[in-house]
Amino acid sequence: MPAEFLLARSIPRKLNIKQQSAFWRVFASRSFRPVPAITEVAYLLARDIGNDAAADFISSLADTELILEAPLAEDYLRSAEILRQYADANLDFVDALIAATAERLNIKQLLTLDRRDFQLIRPRHCDGFELLP
Repeated sequence: MPAEFLLARSIPRKLNIKQQSAFWRVFASRSFRPVPAITEVAYLLARDIGNDAAADFISSLADTELILEAPLAEDYLRSAEILRQYADANLDFVDALIAATAERLNIKQLLTLDRRDFQLIRPRHCDGFELLP
């Protein structure tokens, strides 16, 4: 299966254990992660669970065959357009950057538990993102 996938946000604290488990099963089964999302996951793990959890996650990045996608200049420009286009919605910068990167890479599936921003954004390459899980 091609890795048409971007991680959008880590586990919000309000989720129950079943939802968290489903999220991590999908997360672990994919091989493609945008660099800004990796940073956000590490931050949220440290905030919500502790530095050991964040350190374990960061260490695991070296032991996997992940494809880490760094944003290009065009992704930053497009994310600025998205932020301006949806200014009234107060979109998150990382979410706008992930949407821009997804457009460039023709990715239609996003893994997120914070669906609001991605339900609002109308990408250029498809009618809307398919949000997982």
